[in-house]
Parts: sequence; C-alpha cells; structure tokens
Amino acid sequence: MSPSRIFAMDGSVAVLLACALGLVYFFDRAPATSDPTPNPTKIPELAVTPPQYDDMGSLLGHLGSGFTYTNIRLEDLEDVSKLVKYDVVFLTCGTVPDGWVVEGNLGEGDRPGVQRVRPNKQALNRVKESLRTFVARGGTLYASDWRLNLIQYSFPELFDGQDIVTGAAQTITAEVVDPGLRDVLGPTAELRFDLPGWYPAGLSREQVTIYLRGSYRTNNGGGSRAVAPLLVKALFERGTIIFTSFHNEKVNSELETKLLRFLVFAAVTAKETAQAQKTMIAGGFSPQKQDLLSASPETPSVTKTYTNAKRGRLQFVLSFADRGARLQLSVRSPEGRTYEQEGASTFTIDVDNAELGNWTYKVTAVKIPYPNFPFTLTIGGNQP
Repeated sequence: MSPSRIFAMDGSVAVLLACALGLVYFFDRAPATSDPTPNPTKIPELAVTPPQYDDMGSLLGHLGSGFTYTNIRLEDLEDVSKLVKYDVVFLTCGTVPDGWVVEGNLGEGDRPGVQRVRPNKQALNRVKESLRTFVARGGTLYASDWRLNLIQYSFPELFDGQDIVTGAAQTITAEVVDPGLRDVLGPTAELRFDLPGWYPAGLSREQVTIYLRGSYRTNNGGGSRAVAPLLVKALFERGTIIFTSFHNEKVNSELETKLLRFLVFAAVTAKETAQAQKTMIAGGFSPQKQDLLSASPETPSVTKTYTNAKRGRLQFVLSFADRGARLQLSVRSPEGRTYEQEGASTFTIDVDNAELGNWTYKVTAVKIPYPNFPFTLTIGGNQP
C-alpha cells in the first residue's frame, strides 16, 4: 500500500474553520410543525469528500433528514459539471489521490504515515478552474485544515502572499471575533488540535470575514508562536468560501460540537446570507450584527437583543431559502413599538428613526420542512 501524501508546495497555507453555533431558544409559542416526509427538492444538495482527518459526513448524519449528502471522490473536483448540481461542497481535510501526484516520497510529512509529494500541475489546474466556476456561480465551498493549500492555489487573490506557519498539536484558547458567534460561545473558545501540522486560516483580503483568531505554538519547534485567524468566510463573485482550521475529531467537547454545527449551518445558508448582505449595503445600510440560528419542532423560537447606539434607520433581514418553511419575525423597540412580518423566504423589516437602546427581536418557526432548519438574522444601521 502506498503511503498517504500531501503536496510539497512553496509557502505554507492555513485555513481555520472554527466556528461556533450555540442556539439559545426561548419557546413561548406552540411548537412549529415539521413535515415528517419532506419533499427532496426542498433539501439542500450537499456533497462530501472522503473522510480521513475530518469526518463531516458523520456530523451531517446526526443533524437529520434535511442534511442528507452525497459522497464524492476528490477526482470529481476536476470536473465542474459534477459539482454544479450541489449547493455546498465539503472539502474535508486529508491527503491527495495518486492522479494529483507526479513524484512521491519527497520526505516525511507532519503526520505519521504521510509523505510529501510533487503535485501534478495539470490536474491541479483542472481543479482550480472547476472550484472557481462552482463558487462564482453561487456555490458554497467548505474547506478544512490541509485543504488550505488547494484554496490558496485556486483563489490566490484571497491571500496577501505572506507565509502561513503550521501549528503543533495543542489546545488553543481562541478569541471569538464575530459578535454573533460571541453571543453563542462567549468571548473565548477552547479548541483542541490533536495532530501536528494543521493550517491556520490564512485568507486575508477585504472580502474575508474573521470569526475566530488565536495565538498558537508553531510546528517549527523552539517554542515559537504565531497569531492567526482560525475560522473565516470569504465572498468570491456570487459564492462563498468557508475555511476552518478546526474540524470534526473523534471526540469533541460540547462547545466544539456547537462550533461544528455552526459551520454546517453557515455553509447551507451562505448563499441567502451573502445576497441579503449585498442588498443591505446597496440600500445604504452597514451590517452591524449577524446571528446564525436554527429551529426544530421542540425549539420553535429564539429571542435576542440588539443595542442600538446611533439614532437613525435600522434594518432587520431574516435570510433563509425557499424550502417550505414559514418564519415570523417580531421586533420590539425600547419604547414598546412592535414590528412584525412573516414569510416563506428572505424578507426585511425597516425602521425609520430608530431610538437608542435595547431592541428585542424574536424569530418563530410557524412551519419548517425538517428539524434543525437554519436561518440568519442580520441587523444593519445607517452607513457612516
């Protein structure tokens, strides 16, 4: 049996996908209804590459009927016609197939049983064109850990050219940068990296949003340290790329499991969320906070609070795909005024001359096609 392989490419590449999802539900309404036999056309089309260091399929299987997926080969990434049928492609951490190699055994890799190799540029160029087309057309690409090399090769414009330094096995106390994720996880999140040679999330351009960041011990030895993002989201034309340094391990803590669920929900809602954000900016609003949430029959509603520090217009955008759900959004001002709307896909509530103070907003699932139905609530204020 030939040894597992990783590319020996110039520079290091790092991508951390550590995102967190903790959903706090306040249920003061009768449970939402859920269709026990949902129409398959309502379910997002998900594809997952073979498990090696990151078994995303196992996590999807625990989320229920709305997250069924198709196993694809890494070689399928070379043909965009095989990708465009999917809404999300999960490119999980692992080594590379023989067809992507022109020379093997160039030295020991960072993990046991792994050899460095020289890549087949023709195969990689086919993958590059395929991935760029898939994302540009509106697809969502989730990638973890060692797949940073492939993301950097395929989307060089999302990187600043600086070296990306891999990390040693360790536990990191990561800073939760994103306000919505901070509501779920708190200001910090403890993440375990059980294997050496993992990549931070080295994407760094304007279109990149950082969710997690941390100081870590590098894999270079000598006790050297570096600071880098661990989980990011990047927009590319009509689509989205999510990269995480952290991924599904054999044993995850409760917090790590929440983070992984968050990553899945972020991937399946990325298209609607990105479109809502673009529309918000075009309308003269600046996104201030974004909550990634979900609903099930036993947890049909969630209530959150937003502190408005600047008098002016506010916009609340509830983003979700038209898959058979019906959601209601209720917004209450500090002075007790209530604004409500209900719909079967993304909709908006605009408030003129919004007063300062705490605004309470509640999303209630009137009907959902399957459990763990995800949606995003984005709040925008007047652009400065």
